[in-house]
Amino acid sequence: MKPLSFHRLALKEIDEAAANYDRELPGIGNAFVVAIEELAARIRRHSQRFSFHRRVFRKALVKRFPYTHYFREFENEILIVSVAHQKRRPDYWIRRK
Repeated sequence: MKPLSFHRLALKEIDEAAANYDRELPGIGNAFVVAIEELAARIRRHSQRFSFHRRVFRKALVKRFPYTHYFREFENEILIVSVAHQKRRPDYWIRRK
């Protein structure tokens, strides 16, 4: 298995979403983070199973929450570029490096 990492802005997206969920219902932010981590583990184990988005990226839906992981697979690693809300402006993250 290749190592997996999150882009710094993807980490910020996770933190902001978790805080928003906790403001609405205390404790749900933690459930969100667990769902994010579970999906990251699935991506790490089975990255090739996820469909392509714009030829270079792949996408994976987060269970129970309206978020999508967009990631790139490189020779030596997997990088989660964005953890995007599905109702947000599409592909706002596309130029991240």
